[in-house]
Amino acid sequence: MARFNLFFVFIYLASLFGAAANILVPADANAMGYGSTKSFMYFWSALYMCTFILLFRLKPIKFTNKELIVIFLAFYTVLSTLWSELPKQTFSYSVALTANFIFIFYMSRTFNLSEMLKLLMYVMNFLMLTGLIAGFSGYEGTIFYDPLQRSNFLGTALIKGFFSHKIYAGIYASLALILNLALLKGRLKFFWVAISLLSILVSGSATGLLIGVSLCTLFFYIKYLTLLNFSKSTVRLINILVFFTIIFIANALPIIFNLVGRESNLTGRTELWGWAIQFILEKPFFGWGYLGIFSDAFNAPSHVIDMGYYNAPHFHNVYLQALAELGLIGGGIFIYIYVVTLYRYFIQWLADSDIRYLVIFVCLFGTLISGFVVNVGLKYNDITLFLLGYFFLLSPKVKSEK
Repeated sequence: MARFNLFFVFIYLASLFGAAANILVPADANAMGYGSTKSFMYFWSALYMCTFILLFRLKPIKFTNKELIVIFLAFYTVLSTLWSELPKQTFSYSVALTANFIFIFYMSRTFNLSEMLKLLMYVMNFLMLTGLIAGFSGYEGTIFYDPLQRSNFLGTALIKGFFSHKIYAGIYASLALILNLALLKGRLKFFWVAISLLSILVSGSATGLLIGVSLCTLFFYIKYLTLLNFSKSTVRLINILVFFTIIFIANALPIIFNLVGRESNLTGRTELWGWAIQFILEKPFFGWGYLGIFSDAFNAPSHVIDMGYYNAPHFHNVYLQALAELGLIGGGIFIYIYVVTLYRYFIQWLADSDIRYLVIFVCLFGTLISGFVVNVGLKYNDITLFLLGYFFLLSPKVKSEK
C-alpha cells in the first residue's frame, strides 16, 4: 500500500506540473471546454477518486484553523456559481479546485516538510530531464508553438518539456534550481543544476530567466547574510546597495526586455491589467465567479476585451485575477494566505537557520512574484496551488502568534 501511495502521489504531482495535459491532450486534439479531452477528464476524475479514498482511510482528526480557512476558500469558489455569468464553467472548475484542496489535505497529513521537498525535487528533475530528451528528439507535445514565432535563448525552438506552458517551464525550472542547490551535494548537484539552467534557457521564457536569476540571488543573499554574522553597519550598507540595485534594475527594464527580445509592455500584459481593474471595479465585493470571465462562450464577459492577434485566457496576473473573479472576499483570503505563509517561513528561518524554511520561502517568493505576470497560484489542477496550500497548512507559528 505504501508503494502505491508513493506512486499515486508522484503521478498526481507530475500531472499538476502539466504532464497529464501534454500526454493526454495532443496539440491537434478536438478540445472540449478549456483544452480537455475525454481521456484527460477521466484521468483527473480517477485521481480525484483515489484522493477521496486515501483521505478517508486516515484517522479522523479535528480541523485546524488553517484548514478551516482553506475550506472556506474552496466553498466560496463553489458558491460563486450562484452569481457567475458562466455558471456551468464556474461550478465544474471550482469542484476541480476543491478536489485539489482535498489532495492538499491528504498530503499535509501524510508527508512532512523534508519528505515533500525531496519529493518535489525528484518529480521536477524527472520532468525536466525527460522533457529535454523528448524536446530535442522532436516530440511534438514538448514543443511550444509561439504565435509570435520567437526562438529560445539558444536560438532553437521553444521547449516546454512536459510542463503546461513555456513560461511555467521556466518558472518551475527556477524552483527546481533552488531545490537542487539546497538539497543536493557533489557531482549530483552539479548535474541537476545544469539540467535546471538548460531547462530555463530552452523554454525561452524571459519571466523564467528573470525568476531564476532573482531566486538564486535571493537564496544566497539571505543564506549568507544571516549566517556570516555581519555587523549591523555592514548589513545596513549591504541592504542599501541591494535597494539601489533594485531601483537600477527597475529603471533598466526596457533595456533588459530589449536584450532578451521582449516588449516593454510585457507582451500586452499591461493592457490586460487595465481590463482587470475595470472588471474589479464593476463587482468589487463578490467578483464575477471562479473562472467566470474568460471563455469562448457567446455570453462570456471577456468578449469585451480586444487584444488583436491574441485571445487572452486570463489577465496574466493572479492577484488581479483573484480579485476580479472572487472579489475582495475570496481574493483577500487568497492574498492573506500568501502573505502569512511567506512571513512565517522567513521568521522561522531567522529563528533556527533550518535550510528547509529558507528553501520554502524562496520558492514561494518565486511563485509570488511570478503571479504578477502570469496566472499562477489559484488555478485548479496546478502545482502552484498545491505548493501554496500545502506549505500554508504546515507553516509554523511564529512567536508573535503564540
